[in-house]
Amino acid sequence: MSSLLRNCPRGVPRHVQRIGYISTSETLNQKILRWLDVTGMLTRWHSRREFILDMDPYFRKNSGMWTEWERKTLLFLFYCCTLATPYSAYLDLQELKHQGTKPPRPVSLESRFMNQRRYDFTWMHPQDKFCSECRPVELECKKMCFDRYRSMDYRMYGFQRPRIQTFYSFSTW
Repeated sequence: MSSLLRNCPRGVPRHVQRIGYISTSETLNQKILRWLDVTGMLTRWHSRREFILDMDPYFRKNSGMWTEWERKTLLFLFYCCTLATPYSAYLDLQELKHQGTKPPRPVSLESRFMNQRRYDFTWMHPQDKFCSECRPVELECKKMCFDRYRSMDYRMYGFQRPRIQTFYSFSTW
């Protein structure tokens, strides 16, 4: 028993080797490339075998018929789309953000078809009949009107509940 413990530290047999051996003779270029290849993109670019093993089984059976040019073109398009996704998402968010504000513009002259606020717009949205001087798209005006009517103890259905509650919960019944 003592010879087993002496020859096999902590019960590990001698023929088992440790995995994850890091070479001390790794050059700086190899280390940089290893850290750049965290996602495996460089490996798939240079190795056809890794490219095929990374695919789903349904597409893997046909990938043997692809030429090297088609494979690298597919990888190049994938890399371009991956790099362009954050930029396109940023542009979409900026476009949506600027739609919530009005640009500065000069005040329009009073004429027959200008300044329609003095006309009644309740025919468009009958549920908003409390605030007849605001147009339906002017949310800031509607907020001020509803706050004013709420302070006068008017009950406006649909504006008492939070906006995230779209369905009735069972606890309210």
